Amino acid sequence: MFKCKNDDCPYYQKKLNGMSSKEKKQFKKDPQSFKLRYIFRQFHIDFQPLSKNSPELPVVDLSRIYASPHTLGLILTYHVNYGLSARRTAAIMQDVHGVAISHQTILNYENSVALLLKPYVDHYPYELSDQFCGDETYIRVNGKWHYLFFFFDAVKKIVLSYRVSPNRDTASAIQAINDVLLKMEEIPENLTFVVDGNPIYLLAQHFFAQNDISFDVKQVIGLTNEDPSQPNTDR
Repeated sequence: MFKCKNDDCPYYQKKLNGMSSKEKKQFKKDPQSFKLRYIFRQFHIDFQPLSKNSPELPVVDLSRIYASPHTLGLILTYHVNYGLSARRTAAIMQDVHGVAISHQTILNYENSVALLLKPYVDHYPYELSDQFCGDETYIRVNGKWHYLFFFFDAVKKIVLSYRVSPNRDTASAIQAINDVLLKMEEIPENLTFVVDGNPIYLLAQHFFAQNDISFDVKQVIGLTNEDPSQPNTDR
């Protein structure tokens, strides 16, 4: 885990206060048997947790585009709902609907709509639990493989973070977890993130602890689907 510079560390005190009387006596005799301390690490990441500033995207003014709302809806249906590439969408719009449009214009429309919808997703009044699961997978962006970090509420089954990054690093894990924290009115006392064995999540936990934001991280290796309604496939 981590090692505080002194016993006044909030992370250390929280763990200590959560022990039973029996555990506290055992801790005095054999402190090494408890994962209560952590190694101090200084981060050089220009990132402020819980900042609500959203990055700007290259967009166009949808109120001034030549396409009608119906045409825009068709474009988004093909490109987003059916997952077709911008070039395939442009070809369908020309061949099926007789609408000439470039694939770059379709991408611009996509970014514009995403920017308009993002505040509704970010500020929706979610009623969340205090248990969240996260993982990474691969996704191609402009012909190159990237990592998609996602977190969802393990109880409410709501996807809360879907951050794409070219790197599988601590900074990406921090940003993905921060996406979840931003959707909470207040940080739950027993907030827990269940993740795989990647050490970047423990480092992210350390980063937030240094910024007075505490939560537990439970790492699980070799997850198995125990839902009887789904195929039981080992991960």
